[in-house]
Amino acid sequence: MSDESFGKDLSAKIVGGVKKLEDLIAAGAIEAHKPNNVQNGKWFCNAAQVLRHCRNMRKRK
Repeated sequence: MSDESFGKDLSAKIVGGVKKLEDLIAAGAIEAHKPNNVQNGKWFCNAAQVLRHCRNMRKRK
């Protein structure tokens, strides 16, 4: 999965929110790049690192 990439919206959903994703990117835990330097350009986040920091989505009994 290290060669794959997710968009910012999907990565935020997996991690648990946009704020948490941005904090992980700022800390260097997730590599993200934006190839086009435009306002609405697509972000690409490393899929393996996003899945490493995924939130627990199991429902408690």
